Amino acid sequence: MYLGYSAIKASKLDAEDMQKKEEIKPSLINSAVNGFWVGVLNPKSIVFFAAILPAFVDKDKNTITQQLLVLGLIFCLIAFISDGSYGLLAGTAREWLSSDIKRLILMRRFGGAVMIGLGLFTISSIYIFG
Repeated sequence: MYLGYSAIKASKLDAEDMQKKEEIKPSLINSAVNGFWVGVLNPKSIVFFAAILPAFVDKDKNTITQQLLVLGLIFCLIAFISDGSYGLLAGTAREWLSSDIKRLILMRRFGGAVMIGLGLFTISSIYIFG
């Protein structure tokens, strides 16, 4: 149902409104707090730190805390590089997509069709697979 709602909501956006380039500058503290909560409450991060990371700790050594800290820092560094690259790529893609109104209209229609398709697939899979 959420996918259908998102598709309808996206279809109501006007392409010209999407092309407007209003600079929204959130404060650095606000961004850091939001990023912290997204990271802490992310189920993938919770599963990783609770189930997968401890498997790489050598229990025979007395430095379990240090090992967990080093492994956690390595994970954070890799996540920072990965997410930063994704963010830079998304910013570049946004500039390219918003520079032409025809691209925005096509993107909006394609995104709406994908959302509707996923919604229909989800509904049909409930009836097919029970």
